[in-house]
Amino acid sequence: MTNKCPSCGYLFRKKYNPSTEIKMLLALRGDKCKKLLNKASNSIMSSINTDNSIYRYFMFLQGISKIGDEYIVKCIDRYLFKSYYAKGKGFIYLREMIKNEKSNRKGLLSIEYKNVGRPPSIMKIREKEDE
Repeated sequence: MTNKCPSCGYLFRKKYNPSTEIKMLLALRGDKCKKLLNKASNSIMSSINTDNSIYRYFMFLQGISKIGDEYIVKCIDRYLFKSYYAKGKGFIYLREMIKNEKSNRKGLLSIEYKNVGRPPSIMKIREKEDE
């Protein structure tokens, strides 16, 4: 019987290779999400010495394995745009950023609607028929 840790994905009593686990976790994602995850991981691993390991990257991917691609893409775009990796904020910060985006989405939308407003509804234009 093998037990799997729900937070980091470690399988007790079984040898594992993190790189194959990373490939399996990335195979579940869409193309845009894969590209952004690779770009973010390269930025983090090259900028932050403590996060420069495959095991840390695997723990990050396992931590966000149950979160949809739309939340991940949005947060990684924001993370890369604001260059948080250059400020020393690594995989743990990005993981928590993604988790907070998912859990607070409804509240953020209501605040956005108050500040910006809703987009206009789509109206179909009717052409007048010549009589």
